[in-house]
Order: sequence, then C-alpha cells, then structure tokens
Amino acid sequence: METNLRKAILIVEDNPGDQLLLTELLTSSALSFNQLIYSSTIASAKQVLEENEVDVILLDLSLPDSSGLGSFFSLKPYTYEIPVIILSGLTDTELALKAISEGAQDYLVKDDFDERLLVKTIQYSIERKKSLAALRTSNDRYNLVSKATNDMVWDWNLKTGSVYRNAEQFERIVKLPINQKDQSGDYWLSHFHPDDKDILSQLMEDINKDINKNNFEIEYRFLNGDQQYIYLNERGYIIRDEWGKAVRLIGATQDVTEKKKFDDELKRLSFIARETVNAVIITDPDGKIEWINEAFCNISGYTLAEVAGKRPGEFLQGPESSRLVIDYMRNQINKMAPFECEIINYSKNGRKYWVEIEGQPMFDKYGKLTHYFAIETNITERKMALQALKKSEEQYRYLFNNNPACIFIWYLDDFTIAEINDEVVKQYGYTKTEMYGMTILELRSASDFSLVRKFARKVLSEESFKATSVWKHLHKNGSQMFMQVTAEKIMYNGRPAIISLAINITDKLLLEKKLEEEKRDKEKAITQAVITAQEREREEIGRELHDNVNQILASSRLYLGLVRTEQEVVHPCIDETDKLINCAIEELRALSHSLIPPSLDEDDFIDALNAIVEVTMIGNTLHIEKDLEYFNESQVSDKMRLTIYRIIQEQFNNILKYAKASHVLLKLSNEGDVITLIIKDDGVGFDPAEKSNGVGLINIKTRASLLNGKMSIISAPGKGCELVVQFS
Repeated sequence: METNLRKAILIVEDNPGDQLLLTELLTSSALSFNQLIYSSTIASAKQVLEENEVDVILLDLSLPDSSGLGSFFSLKPYTYEIPVIILSGLTDTELALKAISEGAQDYLVKDDFDERLLVKTIQYSIERKKSLAALRTSNDRYNLVSKATNDMVWDWNLKTGSVYRNAEQFERIVKLPINQKDQSGDYWLSHFHPDDKDILSQLMEDINKDINKNNFEIEYRFLNGDQQYIYLNERGYIIRDEWGKAVRLIGATQDVTEKKKFDDELKRLSFIARETVNAVIITDPDGKIEWINEAFCNISGYTLAEVAGKRPGEFLQGPESSRLVIDYMRNQINKMAPFECEIINYSKNGRKYWVEIEGQPMFDKYGKLTHYFAIETNITERKMALQALKKSEEQYRYLFNNNPACIFIWYLDDFTIAEINDEVVKQYGYTKTEMYGMTILELRSASDFSLVRKFARKVLSEESFKATSVWKHLHKNGSQMFMQVTAEKIMYNGRPAIISLAINITDKLLLEKKLEEEKRDKEKAITQAVITAQEREREEIGRELHDNVNQILASSRLYLGLVRTEQEVVHPCIDETDKLINCAIEELRALSHSLIPPSLDEDDFIDALNAIVEVTMIGNTLHIEKDLEYFNESQVSDKMRLTIYRIIQEQFNNILKYAKASHVLLKLSNEGDVITLIIKDDGVGFDPAEKSNGVGLINIKTRASLLNGKMSIISAPGKGCELVVQFS
C-alpha cells in the first residue's frame, strides 16, 4: 500500500481540541498530504467540496448545523468518489455503523486511536473506495458483454494454439460435442467448406504482413453437427506483443445463415411496407436502421440516406419523449421481446408528434435475433386529448415496473390490499391472487393490530402524510421480517389509501447485531487483559512497598534509636522524625495491603470484606453497616470474588474522597444465579448525569461488565448516593 501519495484531507469537526489532536496525529504520521482543510459545519464542508479536490473526509456526526446520520446524508451527494471516515464518540458507535451501511468507509472512536490506526484507516478507506469504483466499472463491462451472449465469444492464443469459446453458444451455433469447444487448428479447419479453407490462411497472412492491422472480419461456410453448412461471421481484435507480432486473437462468431435467407424475405416485405400509410422501420439486431418506407419519410421528414445505420432513438426522441417508455422499449429489445407503446417523436424540423409503435423481433431457426420490425401509427390528434391521463398512468406504471422495493397500495378505511408489485410476491411468499384477498393486518402479528389502526386514524386525520419507519412483517411461512417502510397518503380509485415502499433489511440488522456482539466480545477480552495486568502490577508494587521500602524505614528507626541511646540530650527533631517514620511505615503497610489482593478462598472472602470495612473506618468518623446474611459465597467463583472485592474497595475510596458521609450500608446477597451488591451512603450526593464518567465509576462499570454485571447509580445533590451492581 502506498503511503507517499500526497493527499488533501477534509476534517469536519467543530471541537477545536479534536481538530488539534487530529492535526497532531496526521502531522506526526507517515502519511503524506498536500493540505488539511477544516470545516466546523456541514454547510462549510459542502462549499469546500465544491471548490476543492479532496481525497478523504474525517466527519464528526455532531455539528452545529447537523447531527447524527443527517450529517452523513447531507454530505453523501458530494462524496461519490471520496471515502468518508466517521469520527464517533462512545455513544455514537451505533450511528457510525449505520453510516457505514449507508456508504461510509469506516469509523474511529474518539480518544481511542493513535496515528498508526488513523493512517491505516485512511489508507484502507481510500483503497476500498477505489476497489468499489473498479468493481462498478467491471460490472458495467460485464453487463455490456452479457448483451452479446447470442454470439460465440472466443479467445485464441497463437503461441500455444489453445482456444477458449463460451460453451453455451458453441453448442447452440455449431451443434458439435461440447468437449470439442476449445479445439483449434486442423480440427476446426476440417469443418470449413472446401471453397472457403483459404479464408483463414489468408487472414493470418494479412495479420502477419500488416502490424498496424488491429481488427478483422471474415465470413465462411462451416459444417455443423447436423452435417449442414451454415454461414459464420467472425469479428475479432488482434493483440500484439511489443514487437508487433500477433500473439492472441479475440472475437465473436455469429451464425448469419438466417440473415442471408432473411434478406430475400426482406425484399418481399419491403414491397408491402411501401404501400401502407403507417411508418415502417426495419433494424438489424443492434437496433440500427436498415430500411424505412415512404410513410416514415412523410411523417418524420427524414430520408433513408439520412437515417441508415442510426438507431431511431438517436434522432426521433427529444426532451418530452417519455423516459419510462424509452426504458421499456430498451428493456424489451434487450430481452428480444415484442412491445407495444406510445411515445412522442420529433420530426426533422423539430415538430412534435405522437406515435403508437408495435415492435416485433425476428429470429432465425436457431432462435437468434436477426432483425426488429416496427410499425408506427401517427396518433397525435387522439393522444393530445388523453395526454394528461396517460402521463399519470405512465408514472404509476414506472413505479410498479421498475422499483426493486416491495410496493403496496392499501385502503385506510378497511385495510384491504388494492395493488402490489412482483417484489411483494417474492419477499412475502404469497401469490398475487392470495394478496388481493387479504388485508394489511394479516402481514402483522396480532399484537401490532392496534398500532396499525392507530396509524390509519392518524393518516386519515391529516391532509397529507409521508413517513419512514421500520416495521415487523410476517412471511407466509410465519417467519418475521424487518421492513423499512416509506408510506405516503394518496387517493386511489376515489378512496383514501396508503402507497408504501418496503425494503427487507432483516439481513442487514442481523449483520449489524453480529458485528456489535463481536465488537463487545473483543472489547471485553482487551479489558480483562488490562485488569489482569493491573492486578499483577498492583500486587508487585504492594509487595515492594511491604518487603523493601518498609524494611528501609524500619532500619532508619533502628538507627535513630541508636542515636537516642548514645546521646545524653536527645534533640526534639529526632523524636519527631521517629514518629514520622513510624507513621510512614503504618501508611505503607495499609497501602500495600490494599494493593495486594487478599486470599479470596471460600473461607477467607468474608474476612477480606471485614478487613476492608475495618481499614476504611480507621482514622475516620465513618460508620459502615454490613448486611451479608443472605450471601452464600460457596456459589461464587474466585474471579467473581475478586471483582466484588475491588468494586467495594473502589467505592469506599470514592466515599472517603468525595461523599463527606457519616454512615454507609454495605449489602451483598445472592438469589439463584443473581448476585446483588448495594453500597449506600448519606453523603452530599451528586447529579449522575454530570458526574457518571468519573474514573472510579468507570472502573467499577468496566469490572462489572466483564462478568455480565450491570451498574446503576441513584443519587442527587444532598441526597446521598446508592450504588447497585447486579450480576446475572
């Protein structure tokens, strides 16, 4: 992966501190960039994107003029080729994941990444965006190739003599055994008509003689598997090496036997077509005009010389030609299917007129498309009277025929289903006949009926209504589906109704849930490792204080005692020093005991809790009341004992530092698999909304979460504090 490409990075962040942090991380990283551009609002970010070339965007979801997913959706139209990385707070993770599902490339949790992770995320996001663009291009190319699958596509390696031909068309066109599809050389040449065998050798001679020759086309007779000679037309491209020598030929083969026969039929048809008052167009399989009649010339003003080789839509269609009808004709032509439609065309002098078109594909005996035959009737006068109604109908049909979402129309007064599209049948498992005898309530569980009725009453009471929400729907087999539904109020057949577009997002939600679970598991494993390391470090520090530092201080007291005995008059500072050293020894002893976890075996756990209580009350006016009567420690694991011990220790420290309490209740109990720890004080209290992110409380919450525990705080200024931790 390239790290030296120079880039322009747009940071959309309104917090100056976060802007400074990102700048420092990027500046100190290995990533090379032209400039950093800062925007504190969505509006200014849009202006930057309109005026500058940007390679990557770092986007905070919470901004002065936008918040949540709205921030991402506002910028999305400006970021088609630009990767977007979401900057998420701890509470924004779910929104960040939703943004990724909508097209963002990645997200980073604020205060939880360094320059290496930032650079890696930027690089990977850029590469993923490039890959997606390449994939779109590849898909477009594939779609174009797939339109030509009636031809036998082949690839001939001149160095090895190996040939690849697509199997389906090989079998269809030449009707030879499928295991012979990649044969070349004498085998293929042996099927040439004797009079046409020189065609291939002449082609190879021309290719080798003219190194500037890149394309070729040949036509010959070929003996197929039915022992009949057919006409094959081959068009190909020549691939040459750096010295101009041909190394590969790629191309496509068409069976043009029927086309040759059709040419004669076409002459007979053209005589009939000349005499009709309707316009007649005959095109080749690619839709290019081969012939038009005199009526077409009279209606459109074009001559055959002017339109030959062109597609009708290139010069007949204009600004008011219905895109819906154009797409319909193209779809039908791509499917090689007949079609009937009405559309606005434009004459040579720009005059607008309506035509009714009947198009019919023409096939050879192998089912291969040879021509398209279309008759156009001028219906301008009739169409002008029905234009408004037709426009509405076209819009309705477009919605139903081209939208991949499930589309329902149901009446608000009795909930009956009036109209559905094919996607509904596919997603819900019912046939259309079954659906038209149902109500929308039958797609919901009984517990949701009241919600649907309430929704219907609300919509009926409003003049216009449009909303998007997620509903639980039922498949015919009884399984639940999560559907994202966009509903809008309409009048249908004179009755108030809802038209809704529903998209099945069940798999998406399940994937998001799985990703969240995997993330929580990884975070829990990391936290456990950190806490284990902390416990080990605390124990080592505690032992060092107890075994080494305390011994040094004890030796110091010993030397002071020797000085006191050798001097007749003892200086007052020596006595004071002795007291201070003794005090330090006691403080270090207490500190080392708090750092080193006591033995928390089944028989010693309650003793350890009693020790915490006694140590906490020494030198304080604090009174601690214990309620351990309903706690059975035999059912508790060693890891759970240590967690409870540390939580109690942490909360007692919090109370001593901040609570100014005189009385504390420590209650520990278990019932079945549920363990409940309550620590309640009568101190000054606080507002949990403002101070719930303190280090002590975060440590308690983190330790509890590792064993599936949940922490809650009940407090208010002047009302004391109650900590409740429950493990289940």
